[in-house]
Amino acid sequence: MSEVRVETTRGIRTVTLADVENRNALGARLINGLHGAIEEANSNPAIRAVVITNDGNTFCAGANLKEQSAAKKGTRPVVGLDGLLELIQKSATPIIGKIAGHVVGGRPVPAPQGIAHRREAARRRPMESSSRRVDHP
Repeated sequence: MSEVRVETTRGIRTVTLADVENRNALGARLINGLHGAIEEANSNPAIRAVVITNDGNTFCAGANLKEQSAAKKGTRPVVGLDGLLELIQKSATPIIGKIAGHVVGGRPVPAPQGIAHRREAARRRPMESSSRRVDHP
């Protein structure tokens, strides 16, 4: 199964973070999949918007530290996290975050998206907090 699923219907590209086993942590394959889907959308005038969503109960667990600490020689990101966030910020195509579940990390990943829609199940937990679930309005 791919870490990122891409579907386009009636001009809306839906990019689903699907690496549930790693809680959608940003590793090379996930970053490459997101980057490619957004670049393709920007080059295709028939795509009017990109919606980024997730499978599982975690939208994004931050960086994939397991992948980084293993220093695998496998897949390398096309761009780093900074490059991905810059692409999202400068995207000519509107990007909407449809967030379901936890968002964890020192940098809020959904922040650069133009619009963030938080489904009822969405939770934001900064890295410094404990592992318990915290609701934020």
